Amino acid sequence: MPYKIIKARGKKAGYYVKNLDTGHTFSNTPITYDHALKQLAVLQLRKRGVPPLRKSSPKRRKSSPKRRKSSPRRSPRRYAMCSAGY
Repeated sequence: MPYKIIKARGKKAGYYVKNLDTGHTFSNTPITYDHALKQLAVLQLRKRGVPPLRKSSPKRRKSSPKRRKSSPRRSPRRYAMCSAGY
């Protein structure tokens, strides 16, 4: 399957990567030339049987234990300190 970079026609600026055998283009909208070169390289690697790269998933942080909502009343210790004049 040969691939080729084709310039977009009309008012659209950019490029497509096209399969010359089937006529299939590999992007819905035109992309920059640099991105088209990268896409062409990836398609050629996939043709050779190289598996796709997987992005490592972000490590999940352990969720912290849920905090209790403080009660509207003061704690006895605080209340004792406040009334003692501290």
